[in-house]
Amino acid sequence: SATVKLTDAQGKEYSATSDATGAFRMPDVQPGMVKIRVEAANFMTSGLEVEVLANQDARANVSLNKRPKIASVKIAGNELKLSKQINFETDSAKILGSSNPLMDEIADVLRRNPNIKK
Repeated sequence: SATVKLTDAQGKEYSATSDATGAFRMPDVQPGMVKIRVEAANFMTSGLEVEVLANQDARANVSLNKRPKIASVKIAGNELKLSKQINFETDSAKILGSSNPLMDEIADVLRRNPNIKK
């Protein structure tokens, strides 16, 4: 029962609710690149872009991760406060895989709060 929101290349918005298997259908979407955003209770928001082709079904596989019971990312005024560190490879700007859950949580907070610009 996730809520699926789609925005087409012209900016038109569509919405649907997925069934028990996670499938959803949105007829009449115009061909082109579309943005898909998926929200479900107790899960982090997820999104992706998919190309819709004329007269063809487009398939999008979206994974949802459970929201942590104890948040590591909080909004404080006009800042995000992190209770964990983002870890990088030594002498590199590459983020270590161990920081992916924290990065996912940061992305979730930003997606749920579009008023945050920077």
